[in-house]
Amino acid sequence: MEIGFGVGINFLATCEEWLNESKSKKLLQYIAFDKALFSLKQFEKAIGHYPNLKNFSNEYIKEYPYNIAGTQRISLFENRISLTLILDDIQTSLSYFNNASDIDAWYLDGFSPDKNPDMWSKEIFRQIYRASHKDSTFSTYASARLVKDNIENSDLTYKIAEGFANKKHMLKGTVKTNKTKGLIKQKKVAIIGSGIAGSTLAYTLAERGHKVDLYEQDEEICSRASGNDLLITYPRLSAFDSPYARFCIHSFLFASSFYDRLKTIAWNRCGVLLLNHDDSSLKRQASLLNARSDDKLFEALSCEEASKKANLKLNNGGMFFKKGGFIEPKILCQRLLTHKNINQILSTKIEKLDSDGINHKIVTNGKVIEYEEVCLCAGHTSKELIDLNGLSSKRGQISYVDSSNDFENLKFPICGSGYFSPKVNGTHIAGSSYSDIKNGDIDEEEHKSNMEKLKTIHSFDVNIVNGKVGFRAVTKDRMPLVGVKKGIYVNTGHGSRGSTSSPLCAEIIADLIDEKPLPVDDGIANALDLNRFN
Repeated sequence: MEIGFGVGINFLATCEEWLNESKSKKLLQYIAFDKALFSLKQFEKAIGHYPNLKNFSNEYIKEYPYNIAGTQRISLFENRISLTLILDDIQTSLSYFNNASDIDAWYLDGFSPDKNPDMWSKEIFRQIYRASHKDSTFSTYASARLVKDNIENSDLTYKIAEGFANKKHMLKGTVKTNKTKGLIKQKKVAIIGSGIAGSTLAYTLAERGHKVDLYEQDEEICSRASGNDLLITYPRLSAFDSPYARFCIHSFLFASSFYDRLKTIAWNRCGVLLLNHDDSSLKRQASLLNARSDDKLFEALSCEEASKKANLKLNNGGMFFKKGGFIEPKILCQRLLTHKNINQILSTKIEKLDSDGINHKIVTNGKVIEYEEVCLCAGHTSKELIDLNGLSSKRGQISYVDSSNDFENLKFPICGSGYFSPKVNGTHIAGSSYSDIKNGDIDEEEHKSNMEKLKTIHSFDVNIVNGKVGFRAVTKDRMPLVGVKKGIYVNTGHGSRGSTSSPLCAEIIADLIDEKPLPVDDGIANALDLNRFN
């Protein structure tokens, strides 16, 4: 853990050491705090002074973090190194330390207390002691009296060592504790549900070495709400800093990178255009442009610019998200579930879950099977197995549209009051309805509603050839339900945004199981907590 990330030189030097010295596939988890991130241009100028780090910096540049408040987690070097970067005022970020444990090495801020007093508070040193073990070390090239006093008053011990560059001295130290480092235990885990939420969680746990049995009551995986031909991945941004807004942007960035790493044909990172189709969307874009003037996250396009980029005559301009795109869910889930540590168990309905907080059991076909952990990812039907307040279902009907010369070369999804997709499997998709109808039959009125929504996107005539109905798991506040209840891990309530939110929520559940620091700040974790409606 590093307090004061700066340009990232310590991080890259650690990457070099780790990759050269650790020949196994073990993961290095690197957690760093700072108030803001240097621009890519500033980084490239600084790294020029360290030619030995060139290969490592080139890899880092491909996944260079965004200068966005909150917590970002980035996977590098073929998943050998995980960087969790917390960008915020250090006093605001202190709650993140509550999740931290078993930190092996601490890199403390290099600036003197006179220049950066918040980085040297007594609270930070107390947290360092709490999150360390008997073999933990720390170092800093700050050696002011205040630093030494806070070290001595926090059950840490130091020695003065020779400095480097223009620094005469630096401090190196250890922790006065008998606490030993915990070990991550590879567990036998049951996951119920094979949609996007269940499949991404199964893959994430399998990658960490856990053995996963994935249960699906249907004959095929990903056959219910996640089973559309296409799901669009893009964020719902806000210029206001709220847990919901932070979750939307950070889950989007994490999902896009997650799919990139899979290198699968199921992920099409073609970009997504979010139209300004009414006063509300125009106002939102104006506030976002005022809050963020660069075009790294999104690019504002006029109607003419958007039409040219889309290869389709559009009725409005909007915001283009270049890291957005769409997934083909069934192909994606099949790719995820081929992992050697995952065992698929299809056509099997779970009848009951039982947990006393230590022993976890599932009942199926009259059999009782024990697991070390059980994860429930069964959409709105999760309520059949555990009491979940705030969760309900909403019907969604999509319309399959015959392609035509007018829009067959559309390059990316367009989202307005509804959405319109590029050609997938021979047709385009328009959607989606959002209703309380409980039956699964195709409804002509909902087809008409989807066509009405198309008017904000383009004015071409379309021919509907078919449709599909699914039932989303939704919550009152549009945030998923993620956490633990009665010893059972729950990951559901993703609504129509599962392709965007599921990868980050899977990472959260995996960290909870491994008892590791989460990839989100406390504000987001509390906003996702599945007990929040109780």
